[in-house]
Amino acid sequence: MRPRMAGNFKQRIATTEEAIEWAKSHKADIRRLGGNPELFIAGGTSQLNSLIQANDTQETYKVNLKNQTKLVNQLDRQMFEATSSGIDAFSGMFGKFSNEAVQLRRIRARLQKPKPQAIPK
Repeated sequence: MRPRMAGNFKQRIATTEEAIEWAKSHKADIRRLGGNPELFIAGGTSQLNSLIQANDTQETYKVNLKNQTKLVNQLDRQMFEATSSGIDAFSGMFGKFSNEAVQLRRIRARLQKPKPQAIPK
């Protein structure tokens, strides 16, 4: 079973940085006791740098996705307004009670938001 990760993301980064700095300042003692501080320092630094780079990339993706969502919503609204205006114009051209206007109103009914339905009790 894998151990649970303690703290939040920033705390885990800070803990790793602190452990690396501790190993750097205690190299001689670690070597004397048979350990390899360079292996821990190099591995930890490499993993930390990879994690920070991956997190930066993820944050960029989040910003890009948020901006893309805004763009999609804006274009969706523009398309809705243009379609609705076209339906109004065509209905007026054919006459409010013509068969064509009736067809266009049916199309518009699918374009508009449905009314919320009551939740059955």
